[in-house]
Amino acid sequence: MNTQKSKIKNQSNMSQKTKPTFFRQEVWSTQKFLSVETFEKNRVIEPRIKKLTKLLKQTDNNRLYEVAIGIATKPFNNELSRYKKNDKFCLDGNARAEVWRRNPSLAPEYVCVKIYDIDTKEKADETYYTFDNSSAAESSSDKLSGFLRERNYNAVSEPIRYGKMNTFLKKATRYVHDDDGLYLLTAPIEKMLDYHWDELIFLDQYQDIFRKGVKNSCNIYASLLMIGKKYGVTHPRFKKLLDNYCSEISEINNKTDMDGVTYVFNTLYGKNKEIWGNNAYSVNKLPLFGKILFAFDSFMNKQTIVKGSKIMKKEQQFIDYYKNYYHPID
Repeated sequence: MNTQKSKIKNQSNMSQKTKPTFFRQEVWSTQKFLSVETFEKNRVIEPRIKKLTKLLKQTDNNRLYEVAIGIATKPFNNELSRYKKNDKFCLDGNARAEVWRRNPSLAPEYVCVKIYDIDTKEKADETYYTFDNSSAAESSSDKLSGFLRERNYNAVSEPIRYGKMNTFLKKATRYVHDDDGLYLLTAPIEKMLDYHWDELIFLDQYQDIFRKGVKNSCNIYASLLMIGKKYGVTHPRFKKLLDNYCSEISEINNKTDMDGVTYVFNTLYGKNKEIWGNNAYSVNKLPLFGKILFAFDSFMNKQTIVKGSKIMKKEQQFIDYYKNYYHPID
């Protein structure tokens, strides 16, 4: 008998430990809901405003007036979170809230609010992601912009501000292990962001590299991340590399030799205009990304490139160089 009671008690305890986070539901005035701050990990909503405004004009589906907030039941013990006890944050409805602020005529008088009591940063993130669906699922760009918001970093350049860096982050970390031995290509995207954080925010503030008219591409961005990581963003040659590339200035360009930056903006771009924006690291067996990286690295070391020379003619040469870039094999 006692054994049976013990089993029942243990099952009860297990049930309590694994029970899901429930919510309560209240009807709020829309103005009250609009006073709740955006969740710190929310995606950049600007690209969705136009489409959502059109949708709200065309339909009055009740689902559009259902939103969700979280309330911190205690301070979140996480260095990436700012929430204290009783702080409120919007988990679902951030984009609609912005449309209603801009277009009060589209705002309902009341909204149905699901309220989640949340005790940890991890639970807040988990709950936030449950609101993704087929029409609002987060892309890599959404997630990356959310990670920037979480770090309280307000990016300036469009590719970084809107999280459009998935391709060049992956390209820059394709063969990299971080300090903890984690292989970044198969790691969560935020690990790649952490690894290249200093280089990324340096490039973001260096606006000329992203301005229209520059011969930029994901290959250029990935190469610059790798150069910045290897030599440090404070290296004087790194700033000179950026200045010379953006302004198309040659340091050396004579009958026989040219510097690496000139080789990129002149020779490589001239020969590869049609595929310059292609994000693949190898196009038609031409390792364009490898040539860019090699040329920028040569510039950092004040080494010139002989005109007419064949750089990485075979793709395997590039792959070997790419794999061992940070730790060359003698």
